[in-house]
Amino acid sequence: GLLVPAARLYSWLKKTDEFADDRVRAKVAVADGKVCFITCANLTGYAMERNIEAGILVTGDVVARGLNDHLRSLVETGVISPV
Repeated sequence: GLLVPAARLYSWLKKTDEFADDRVRAKVAVADGKVCFITCANLTGYAMERNIEAGILVTGDVVARGLNDHLRSLVETGVISPV
């Protein structure tokens, strides 16, 4: 959140033993339920300045709303937690 103070950041922190060594590879951002950015790129300064990273910006209610609903359900069920 330093660059985007209103952003809420979440991570997969509470892993069961079955997933203890697993990693989150997808990075997503949803804005207003109408726009979303989906990528596997690392969202770090190094990745953005020194690597070739790619993602897709999707506009339209259907995909962004569906992703937003999915992320909310992951928060509500405790799968992902605020950072």
